[in-house]
Amino acid sequence: MENLARQTTVRIQTGKSSGSGMIVRRQGQTYTVLTNWHVVAIVRGDRTIVTDDGLLHRRLGVPRRRGDTDLAIVEFL
Repeated sequence: MENLARQTTVRIQTGKSSGSGMIVRRQGQTYTVLTNWHVVAIVRGDRTIVTDDGLLHRRLGVPRRRGDTDLAIVEFL
């Protein structure tokens, strides 16, 4: 269980802050991450996702808020 949690947890780095998220889906080379809206809402510019293996992923889609909640979906390759 601990290994699975580590493999699916990602760090989302933005200009001056960071947050975390969980990989909830993989389709081909595209990964979908569930995170908090406040982590990705206001940031302009690059967002970097760091996976458990230390790789940096910069190709993120536009974050999508989930309803009127503090949840968001982002995608990366």
